[in-house]
Amino acid sequence: MKRTAMIAGAVMLLTACAAQPHTIRPTYVNPALYANLSCEQLDEEIERVRFEAVVLARRQGNSANSDTALMTAGALIFWPALIGLAGTRDYADEIADLRGHEDAMIIAKERARCDLPARGEPVI
Repeated sequence: MKRTAMIAGAVMLLTACAAQPHTIRPTYVNPALYANLSCEQLDEEIERVRFEAVVLARRQGNSANSDTALMTAGALIFWPALIGLAGTRDYADEIADLRGHEDAMIIAKERARCDLPARGEPVI
C-alpha cells in the first residue's frame, strides 16, 4: 500500500513538470480566421506572435529547468523541495496556441499568394 502511494505520488509529480519549449506542438487554428487580412497585416501579426512566443518559450524553458532541478533535489536529497514544483508556471498552452496561430497565418499568406519567408528562416 505504501509503495503504491509512493509510485502514484511520483507519477503525479512527474506529470506536473513543465515541458521543454521545443517539445510543445502547435494547436490547430483555422487559417480562415486570417483570410481578411492583407499581406502586410499578416506579416505584422506573424512578427508579433513570433516575438510573444519567443518570450514565453524562454519563460517555459526556465520553468522546465527549475522543475527538473527541484525534482532531482527532491528525489535524491530533500523531499520537501518538491513543494517548489507548485511555484513554477507552465506556459505550454499559450505557446501551443501562438504556434498554431502562426501556422494558420502562414497558410493564409500562401492562400493569398503573399511573399513567404525564405526557406531556412527560423519559424518557432
